[in-house]
Parts: sequence; C-alpha cells; structure tokens
Amino acid sequence: PRLYNHLLADALRHGLQHNARAFTSEAYPNWGLEASRLWITAKLLWDPYLDPDALLHDYCIHAFGAAAPAMEAAFRVAERAWTDPRNPPFKNWFDIGIGDPRQLRPYTPRVVAEIQSHFAAARAAATDPEIRARVEFFGQCWDMLGLLTSSYAGMQQLQSGASVRD
Repeated sequence: PRLYNHLLADALRHGLQHNARAFTSEAYPNWGLEASRLWITAKLLWDPYLDPDALLHDYCIHAFGAAAPAMEAAFRVAERAWTDPRNPPFKNWFDIGIGDPRQLRPYTPRVVAEIQSHFAAARAAATDPEIRARVEFFGQCWDMLGLLTSSYAGMQQLQSGASVRD
C-alpha cells in the first residue's frame, strides 16, 4: 500500500500555485489497501486545500462506523511508514513498480504488527454485520501484506547469508 495523502496534498497545492491545471494517474488497486487513498485523492483533486487528516477521518467514520478509530489508526501507521524519509524506497518510490518487492521495505515486522493490532481492535469494535464484513475484507488484505513482508524479510536474510529462524 502506498499511502501518501499528505505528500499528495502538498504536491497538488504546489501545482495549483504554479498554474498546473491537469492531473493524470493510473491505479491498479487492491481495494483493501488503497481505497482510502483513492477516495482522498478524488477529494483533494477538487480542493487541494482540504485537510488530509480530516478527509481520512471522514472516510473512516462513513466506511467503518464504530470501528473507525482503529481503522484510522491503521491507515496512519501505514502512511507514516511509507513516507518516512529514512526508508530507502521513499526517496524513489515513484520508480518502484507494482511488482517490485522493494515496496515492502517500509512495512517492517514492527509496523505490520502495529497495523494488525489496529485491525484486531477494529474487528472487535465492528458490531454491525455490514461494517464487520467490510472490516474483515480490509483486514484480510492487510493480513496478506503481513505474509508478503514476512516472505520478503526471509528472502533478504537468505540472500545476505544470515541464518533464518522459524
């Protein structure tokens, strides 16, 4: 998941201030990972001066009801991980293709565990059946991220010659 709502808002404001009048993009989303970003992008394209935090809050309240605080927290952790300038992929994230495993680097085991803890709280908070199903769908998509990052970390250890523990 490439969550960068604040960077996008800044870029759109900069573009508007410098007379940019067009925006082009492609999306091949995994909806459970990227629906919030696409919704927020659509809102920011109409008004780049909207607050990305307020937009995320609005999205989560309407999409996840009682589970909104936990879902919002999970999305914030993911955005913080993706946009952390200390992460090597961040410096060139626009050059990282969809199938490039380097995009998994920001999602360390600690970050994935934190995201999964928020999803556990969201699952517990979701009492409405429709909301519960939506949270479960999103949770399964993020669980897949956990599996991919574990696999990537194991691959990195094997390639470096480090021992791999079960």
